[in-house]
Order: sequence, then structure tokens, then C-alpha cells
Amino acid sequence: MAGVICALALATSAGIPSRVSLNRCEDALLRYVSDRPDEKRFWTARVLETDQAGGPLEARVAGLDRQLRDYAAERGRADAALVDSLGGGRVSMRNLAEHLLHLWTPPKPQPKRRMA
Repeated sequence: MAGVICALALATSAGIPSRVSLNRCEDALLRYVSDRPDEKRFWTARVLETDQAGGPLEARVAGLDRQLRDYAAERGRADAALVDSLGGGRVSMRNLAEHLLHLWTPPKPQPKRRMA
């Protein structure tokens, strides 16, 4: 069941730990990419590119979600290690996309608060 949360990733973005709920497919793809240095370099560059292009966070997440789904479908056909984990259905990669944006991009400056 793709909607079931099966992994909690602990990320440190700007030194602040945050918990991200990843579904089974997102978790499998993250492990797959993390275990392969060339794939990790590629996706790190892709995430940084997406972030530097700017725009609202939702648009950047949606773009990465599409790319990650396409990548998972392609890798799922080519790599036996992923076939069982990915299932073959259309699965959201939105949480993974958001997680990677927070994990692999520099922290954004927070607007200064006005003291009343």
C-alpha cells in the first residue's frame, strides 16, 4: 500500500533535525540513490538546479516529484533490486522531493522580525 508511512528519515537541515515521513517507494528510491555515488551526485545536482531556478516551494516540489517518479519507473524496469520495492504503480514522490530540497540545498534566510 503506497499511502502507508513506512520510514521516518531524520534530516539535518541547517542543524535542525526534522522528521519526514516517506512511503515505501520513496524510502527504497532514497536508499538506492544514497548507495550509488554517481546517482547521488546526479540527483544532488538536479535538486540544486531546481532550487536555484526559484519559484514557490510547491512548484519546485511538484517538478522534482515528476522527475523522481519518471526516474523510479525507468530504474524499476532496469534494476531488479528496485522492482519489488517500487511495485510498478504510480506512486507519489512528493515527500521525498521536499525532503531532498531541505537536505541538499542551502538554508534560506529567514525574514527579520520587527520588534514592537
